[in-house]
Amino acid sequence: MAGLGSVKTGNFMTKVPKHSASRSSVVQDRSHQYTTSGRQVLRRRHGQLPSNPNFELIRRKHRKILVRLFMAVLFLAVLAFVQYIIFFSSVFALAKDKVHISGTSPYIKQAQLDEIIDQYVGTPTTRINLNVMQIQLNTITGVSGVIVAHNWPKGLNITLTPSEPIAYTVVDDSFQLFDVSAEVLGTETQAPKNLMKIQLDKNHSVASRKAGINLLNALTPFFLEKTTEIKAESNVTLTVVLDDDRQIFLGDDTDLDKKIAVAERIYRQSEDEKKKIIDVSSATSPVLR
Repeated sequence: MAGLGSVKTGNFMTKVPKHSASRSSVVQDRSHQYTTSGRQVLRRRHGQLPSNPNFELIRRKHRKILVRLFMAVLFLAVLAFVQYIIFFSSVFALAKDKVHISGTSPYIKQAQLDEIIDQYVGTPTTRINLNVMQIQLNTITGVSGVIVAHNWPKGLNITLTPSEPIAYTVVDDSFQLFDVSAEVLGTETQAPKNLMKIQLDKNHSVASRKAGINLLNALTPFFLEKTTEIKAESNVTLTVVLDDDRQIFLGDDTDLDKKIAVAERIYRQSEDEKKKIIDVSSATSPVLR
């Protein structure tokens, strides 16, 4: 019969309406849906299932943010550690035995060098201001130039340009040496050779010494080979003593180049003159006397 189905029970076949089977299937599907829905409700209640369908997407975004934040913190921590190692730890601390000095001379006092270098021992070389250190080293007597460079990790290379004596004066029984900047380099017990003698005032004042050195630096080759002594008994009475007993009086140490040029021209034109002093204390009004 149309609309009936067959169900076998034992040895008998039982006819079941087809619409009944369909209804049973629907009931089972709905029962499964209700059961599944109930499980989901229970899982939501226990926090096992997100109530928001976009929860997974939001959670992934949060994870990415946390990972990025962690990486940023880690990077800052590593950077801080590296900076500590480089600028504050003992890894780059200056060691005295790693400081190499070249260009020393007998006129440079080692004690002055040590005093400046000791200020930096133990300080990381990355924090040492080399320019400041060069300025300090340049103040040492006998030093006319300095170059300081790193010698990683714990050292420095210091190259000195030493001053050389160019003149001397007699002080009691010793001979005081001067460099091109009129600095006193030291003393010797014997008269130096190939250095210009400068006769200073009895107090050996700095002003007269500087005036005498300024005059020596301004002399032309023509007069340098003829000069036996410079008198700087004050800074306004400069005199050049020549090997033929003639003298050039220059007064103070202003306009030295102009005064010497005028004196050379007069000297060349008056070699047979009996007057022994060429007075160029006024370059515009020279006088022979």
